[in-house]
Amino acid sequence: MASTILKKSKSTPDVLNSSPTRVFIDVTVPRHRGPRLSLADVDIDASNASKSASKSSKLSTKTVAGSAAVSTKRAEKDGRALKPTTRTNSSTSVKRGREDEKDEKEGVKKRKLEVDHKKTANVKSENKPSGRGGAKKLDTTTVAPTVADTSELVKKAVVKKPVPEPQPLWTRVGVDFTREEIEDRVLLREFALRFNGCLDLKRPILEKLEDFGEFDDATAKALLIAIIDVLRENAPSNERRPLADFIKQLRARGMSVYDILYTMHHKLRSGTNLRIPNLANVLEEGSGRNGDTIDSTALIPVMLALMDDVLETDVARKEVDRWKEEAAEVRRNYHKSMKEEKEHWAPLRVKLLDEKKAGGAGFDLAKWKKKFEAAKAKHDSKEHALKFDFIKNIAEISPRFSPLVDMDGRTYYIHSPSMRKPPAKSTRDDYRKWTWFVAVWGTRPGSAKRIDDETEADSDKKVDSSGSLSSELTDPDDSEDEISGAKEEREALAHKRAQAAAEQEGWWGFGETAELKLLAKWLQWRDQEAGAHSTPEESADGDDDATPDAEDDEAKANEGSKRLVTALLDFATVLQYADDVTAK
Repeated sequence: MASTILKKSKSTPDVLNSSPTRVFIDVTVPRHRGPRLSLADVDIDASNASKSASKSSKLSTKTVAGSAAVSTKRAEKDGRALKPTTRTNSSTSVKRGREDEKDEKEGVKKRKLEVDHKKTANVKSENKPSGRGGAKKLDTTTVAPTVADTSELVKKAVVKKPVPEPQPLWTRVGVDFTREEIEDRVLLREFALRFNGCLDLKRPILEKLEDFGEFDDATAKALLIAIIDVLRENAPSNERRPLADFIKQLRARGMSVYDILYTMHHKLRSGTNLRIPNLANVLEEGSGRNGDTIDSTALIPVMLALMDDVLETDVARKEVDRWKEEAAEVRRNYHKSMKEEKEHWAPLRVKLLDEKKAGGAGFDLAKWKKKFEAAKAKHDSKEHALKFDFIKNIAEISPRFSPLVDMDGRTYYIHSPSMRKPPAKSTRDDYRKWTWFVAVWGTRPGSAKRIDDETEADSDKKVDSSGSLSSELTDPDDSEDEISGAKEEREALAHKRAQAAAEQEGWWGFGETAELKLLAKWLQWRDQEAGAHSTPEESADGDDDATPDAEDDEAKANEGSKRLVTALLDFATVLQYADDVTAK
């Protein structure tokens, strides 16, 4: 059964890939998971393993004992003694006694030096040419390194230079909306894009849903009519008449937002089984001025509640089934088109490189480079366009949309591609077009060095770039000590404000291709650093106490991190496509 889940929580998730504040759209049927191993099963498996291990150890002991007996009998039969003779032992002891006496008379270091000189002389004499036969061949046999040498080699191989931390630009996005209000607008747009096959909204309405700062009456009424009309077609016979009358009143364009909410609260809420929320408080607040204080944004929570009713209709289920069939075809067409483009570029590239190799004395290298770069840019632009179309088509038939979360709890909102023509890069720098940048909610990293934060800049207004106080903060009659003390106090206050701004949660925007790629690299670096800092002892302790749920959470975390990096790189391709289009 198709369903959607809307969950709200006050805190941002702390674990990577844990459920965010909302699971926006989920029309997938949950799969049944097999039963986990019980503690009894684990004990039985452990006992069986110990029994098998003891059997194998006994068997190996018998085998070793048998082989030793056979070797002893063979040695006795051949007349060989297994123990060293007394003569050998006595000669060895005499030799060791002489060495001890020599150590007392001479220093150990001196003896070692003599041995080294003798070895060097022997090597020179062996490699010295002798008579007619010419020079002897050098001994190229490799001497096996000692234990100390191998340990040093291992240390040299293991020690690596620390990878520098990538530094993407963290740009704070100043908005007049709360996080919940932005999420509502994101959810409404993603729902309309995916189920427009049954909503049948016009393209201008879909484009207007991208303007999160504006939600006019025309857009709100058009979307509400489309939702109510779908519900009317799938409603019981006794509910169709009041819904049809309500749609007729909406299309008459004479109803205000207050009238719409009043009718839905007093008539449709009691006369139908729709999930219409209680609107008494909203109506009470707007009744003072005949509803003039209520704008169209008051309809957003109502439409979000009605989305659940739409997802349970037969027409929505048919849309989901259609997605499954189209998804395979979309992927097939994309891979086919990319293969054709690569096959077209490969011989052209070889031809251009052959021109460079065959160039003679009068070959113009600068002209060739310009020609090659133009052909390469054309090929890259085609690949970007194909990837953009693929991402756009897949997003429209994806049964689930949800923000992604990194290991530090930041939430990443990666929107479906815009329906509009890509705007110029200069118009995207103000971060007002939300569908053309990745929005991140949370605190910026403490290690971030590239920051574009107006709130932090405001705290440093009184201190100029050189670190000295501006003239408005100093008095000409103050002594040097007083000025120095005031300077230190102001600088400490500015640092404190900057630190508070870094710890403050808010919106951050990434709207450039290069910055998104840096952000993806930073996330990969962050995961590698987290894995490198976990000691073997901690890993061993964790494995002893690990539960199946903990292992599943770790696997999900790794999968979620890869999905986040992939999604960021895909959106970087979207921005690259926009740059290609606007540059022409």
